[in-house]
Amino acid sequence: MQQKIRHMKPMPKLSMHYWEIWQESEFVKVMHLNTSKEIWDRIIQSYEGDTKVKSAKLQTLRIQYETLRMHNDESIASLFVRIHDIVNCMKNMGEEIKESTLV
Repeated sequence: MQQKIRHMKPMPKLSMHYWEIWQESEFVKVMHLNTSKEIWDRIIQSYEGDTKVKSAKLQTLRIQYETLRMHNDESIASLFVRIHDIVNCMKNMGEEIKESTLV
């Protein structure tokens, strides 16, 4: 992978540090792109997905939230951490959640 990086056109806005931390599978997805913006957009799309993928992910998170139950050996603190994680994922995907819904 280092050989591929050396042959790429210089992109001043992307430091070599970013190239070094990517896995080769991620690098292959963006190595043909020309600008930092194109690379960034491709990365965002590959991790977030298109609208259909986002809808499916949100639906899965909603189901997880609605069916959330406390385990017998689980503390209240760990239950709140699980709730918080699911809600944060939903918010990060653009879901608006009212405080009244959380209570």
